[in-house]
Amino acid sequence: MSLKVGILTHDSAQSYSLKTALSELGHFVVYFNTPDLSATDQPPPTDVELWIVTAQPGAKDRIPIDNRSTFSLLLDGQIPSLLSPGYEAWKRALRDKINRASYRMPDNHRFARARRLWVLAASTGGLKAVEEFLSLIDPAPGRGVGLLYAQHIEGAHVDQLEKMITRSSNWGAQMADTGRFVLEGSVSIVRPDHKIRITPERKFQTLKAPWGGSYRPSIDYVAEMVARKYGAASGLIVFTGMGDDGALGSQHIRENGGQVWAQQPKTCMVSAMPDAVINAGTVDFTGSISELAAHFQQQTLALPAKSTAS
Repeated sequence: MSLKVGILTHDSAQSYSLKTALSELGHFVVYFNTPDLSATDQPPPTDVELWIVTAQPGAKDRIPIDNRSTFSLLLDGQIPSLLSPGYEAWKRALRDKINRASYRMPDNHRFARARRLWVLAASTGGLKAVEEFLSLIDPAPGRGVGLLYAQHIEGAHVDQLEKMITRSSNWGAQMADTGRFVLEGSVSIVRPDHKIRITPERKFQTLKAPWGGSYRPSIDYVAEMVARKYGAASGLIVFTGMGDDGALGSQHIRENGGQVWAQQPKTCMVSAMPDAVINAGTVDFTGSISELAAHFQQQTLALPAKSTAS
């Protein structure tokens, strides 16, 4: 999961290594300062999701954070330089600490389990389409809506999707890996390597079996899984792409009471996937990306449509 991180450091000489490591791990540093927040005229941003504090051992009771609802992580010990032989091992340890911390974070809107789940399905041209769509919709705390992104993509490139989502939208982003909850206000990304399932506790579980058929990940499989788990609280939006993946899955969504939308074919880079679900007779709504986003804001999130003017 990509997080917006604030840093409070006692040693500015170590700050570059820390900020670089966080960036390499897919996180975004949105605030950086010495521990004495009162020493700056610029207040910390309100959207910090994790504070990382570097301090001497035993200083946990002096962490200078007023916002008690924001989770904090104390780093003891020396932070190695980028050229140090121990840097990569230290970065892996930092990754593990942040992952463990994310499981203990307060159950606020960013970390509440989704009560409704929509699948975003795309193939050729889909990265740009989904990026634009997400930039035009809000996470809407309290609405209970989560998104599951199934994009036909090579495994070597899938981690870039997480950075793209966090950079271009207000939605949280995480890989749909074992142990991760299906989160409200977050986009969970399906890896193309192995099948997944959603447990009764609404956690993702990675399976050993690879995806069957020609498509990875299989949108048909993902849509059927979501339909069976979420029923009428499920949805599917099919964006631009080659092939007919999603046509069968759309039938499962409709049969279980969910909704199916499709990008208007004339607005697609490749219209085969939207054409397939439209021809299957399962589509409730079609539109351009901006029309899909406005409809999602109004009908699903119960919010006014966002302006597309620059």
